[in-house]
Amino acid sequence: MYLISSPRRFYLAFLFCLGMLLAVYGLGCEKKADPKIWGSLLHHKDQLYRLNMPGRKLKRIPNEIALFKNVRSANFRHNHLHSLPAAIGKLKELRYLDLRGNRLRSLPKEIGQLKNLRRLYLGMNQLTTLPEDIGKLEKLEVLDLRNNRLQTLPSSIGKLKHLAFLNVGKNRLKSLPSSFSKLKSLDALHLWKNGFSELPGGVLALTQMRTLVAFGNPVSKIPAEIQKLKAMRFLDLSECGLSSLPKEMKELTNLKFLLLRKNNLQKEPLVLRKLPALKRLDMSGNPYTKKKAAAKTTSRPVQKK
Repeated sequence: MYLISSPRRFYLAFLFCLGMLLAVYGLGCEKKADPKIWGSLLHHKDQLYRLNMPGRKLKRIPNEIALFKNVRSANFRHNHLHSLPAAIGKLKELRYLDLRGNRLRSLPKEIGQLKNLRRLYLGMNQLTTLPEDIGKLEKLEVLDLRNNRLQTLPSSIGKLKHLAFLNVGKNRLKSLPSSFSKLKSLDALHLWKNGFSELPGGVLALTQMRTLVAFGNPVSKIPAEIQKLKAMRFLDLSECGLSSLPKEMKELTNLKFLLLRKNNLQKEPLVLRKLPALKRLDMSGNPYTKKKAAAKTTSRPVQKK
C-alpha cells in the first residue's frame, strides 16, 4: 500500500484528483479548460466511462479522443468547437453525445462509425449540411438538430429505423427527403419555424407518430391526408396562417392537445366538436377568438357603486 509521506505529496495528489473530477463530472465549468487536462485524462483512459466537459471554452477536441475506447457518454455542451476530429468515430462504445451550443459548421463522415450511439444532440450550432453517413447510426433513438442552418436533410436519414424523437426546429428546411416516410419508429417530430409551405407527404405517412410540433411554418392549409395520423395525441399548428381545418380531422380520435394559436380562423371550425379525446384546445390570437373576447367585453354589465 502506497503512503503519502509528506504534506506536499498529499497536496499534489489532491490537486490531481480534483482535476479528474472537474473533467469527468463537469464541475467548475465556468473556467477555461486546462490545456493539460487531456494529458491527465489519458493516464486513466481505460477507466473512464464518462467525459463531462460542458462550458470549458474548448476550441478543439484532440485526436487522442480515439484512445478513450470505453467512454459511453460524452458531454461537450456550450464550448467553442468549430469542428470535430475524424477520430471521434473510434469511440465504439459511445451511447450519448452532446454537442449543443457550439459553433459546428459540419460533421465528419466518421460520425457514422458510432454504431452504438443512441442519443445525439447537435442543437444551437451552425450546421448547414449533414453527412450521408449519419444514416449509419442504426441504433440512434434521439436526434436534436434545432437552431441550425440546415436547408436539407440527407436521404439516408430514412435508415434510422430506431429513431423515436427528431427535432429540426428553427432551421431553413422547405422539404424533407422521400425516405422520411420510412421512419416507422418516430414518435415525436418537431418542425417548428422552418419554411414548409405544406405538411410534407413523408410526415403524413408516419401513422404511428403521436406528437407533431409544426408552428411557425407558412403552411396555410392542412391536407385531408392528415386523417392518416390516427395515433396523434399532441398537435401544434400555431402561427401557420390557417383559415380553415379539413373535415377529415375528425378521424384523429386520439388527439388530446390541439394548439392553433395566432392563425387566421374567422369562426370556430365545426370539426373541433367531433374530436372525442380532446382535452385542451388553444385558439387564442385568432380573429374568431378576438371578436368573441371583444363581444364579451362590450356586453359586460356596468357595476353600480
